[in-house]
Amino acid sequence: MKPDLAVLQKHVTPSPFGRGAETVMDPTYRNGTELKVDEIAFRLPEDKKSLYETFVNSIEGELYTSMFVGKSVSLKFYKLAIYGEGGHFDWHRDSTHSDAHHGMVLVVLNTEWEGGELMLRHQGIKTIVNMHPTKYARKSGEGLRPVVVAFYTDTEHKVMPVTKGTQLVLQYDVEAIKQPPREWVTPPSYTPLKEAFHCHQHIASHINTYPNLHQTLVQAVADEIRELHQAGTTVVTFPLTHLYRKTSVKRKYLKGTDSTLFDTLEKHFNVVLHPVLIRAIEDGNDYDCLEQFYAHKYQLSEDNEEEPSGAQRK
Repeated sequence: MKPDLAVLQKHVTPSPFGRGAETVMDPTYRNGTELKVDEIAFRLPEDKKSLYETFVNSIEGELYTSMFVGKSVSLKFYKLAIYGEGGHFDWHRDSTHSDAHHGMVLVVLNTEWEGGELMLRHQGIKTIVNMHPTKYARKSGEGLRPVVVAFYTDTEHKVMPVTKGTQLVLQYDVEAIKQPPREWVTPPSYTPLKEAFHCHQHIASHINTYPNLHQTLVQAVADEIRELHQAGTTVVTFPLTHLYRKTSVKRKYLKGTDSTLFDTLEKHFNVVLHPVLIRAIEDGNDYDCLEQFYAHKYQLSEDNEEEPSGAQRK
């Protein structure tokens, strides 16, 4: 909790960010430094290595029960971000580094800074997170528990200016992919939706998270689709909740409520994913950004065995 900042500052580089197809440096938008994964290593005593592995494994377990139900989840260390006094990062979405990269995890190492709150925004919902470790009682006195923040890659986020001290943030990529069925294992009696609901009930007491998709909501969607079919509508389409890379618009890469909804509706209907290419344009005003969306026909690659060539997705 009290790292030697002087050692780190000797090796850091200014943090760039993506603006369209370019990688740029703009301190008015992002002011911070970083060490990438190939520039830093965890050299822990033998008796401490298992503690770090347990820490990472516990985060993976919580992600499996709250964000990626039914998927194989792995945490990959990406970089150490450093925000000194005045450091900040305006609203943005992080780039994805693989088709299976669907989440981010942030953990702050130290305690001595002020400001630097993390803001999250998705579909008009905003939340502010105080990244300072929380205090708890233990036998030997008072201890500190780090705040672990996890969110999907298409969630916009912002680091408020640090007003005093230096904030050190470990950043991890979360890779998740649908687990293939095992022929030698008896199929479970529960549905993905029930599993998500029960897991959410289990962790609700100690994890702050957006509610998972409730069964009554899914049933309402299914009933409305049936009514439309009975009225003569043969095809019903609606957009997914999250954004995806073009190459990862597949069932096995769906995340959160998209995955749960797909798995549940597939039991009643012929469900097909259709890709739509989305292009976001800013009008140049930092305080009032306008996003305009354009849908284009998207030709799938010929080696895609999961969907027919020429399929479109929304």
